[in-house]
This record gives sequence, C-alpha cells and structure tokens, in this order.
Amino acid sequence: MPAAGCATGSATGTAAPAPVARTPGTAAIGGTDAAWIQLMISMNEQVLKALDLYPDRPLRGGV
Repeated sequence: MPAAGCATGSATGTAAPAPVARTPGTAAIGGTDAAWIQLMISMNEQVLKALDLYPDRPLRGGV
C-alpha cells in the first residue's frame, strides 16, 4: 500500500499543469499603489471642500 500522496502509476503518466501567466488585468495592487490611491481620494475630498467655499462657481449654474 503506497503512502499518502505517492503515485502508484508510472513516472511518465501525466505532466504537471502549466503555470498561469499573469496579465495586466490580473496584477495585484502593491502597497505603494494603494497608498497613492488613498492619498488621491483624500486630496480630491479636500479640493471639493475648498471649491464649495467659492460661491460663484460655474458648476452651480451661474454661467
């Protein structure tokens, strides 16, 4: 009786599956990228607050 995980067939039976190639769509976000995104979100929130202080912005229909 073979031990658990040991193959009983021939060594040339089947090949191991090929590794999956990474594409840009499946790449993970690194720590620097995540920090940059968080920084940009907070900066956008701050600039929106600053723009709200200006009463005659064209986006409010004053044009």
